Amino acid sequence: MRNPKPDQSIETAMEWIELSVTPSLEKIRLAVGDDIYYQCLSSQMEEVELRKCAIDQINTYCHVHGAPESEVPF
Repeated sequence: MRNPKPDQSIETAMEWIELSVTPSLEKIRLAVGDDIYYQCLSSQMEEVELRKCAIDQINTYCHVHGAPESEVPF
């Protein structure tokens, strides 16, 4: 018996980040300082290659909620 895989969406990704990722990110930021932290985060974001399913989720979210008004500030 297996539990069904939950639907993945932008909302579930945001919830997962809030509950599971944010504490680790804050720990790293406090340890290395803002400059190194934001440089590292920005560098990692530039190297990400999204899968088709992630791009589909983005498109669905933007279709329902509208396109984002601005770019990420870093």
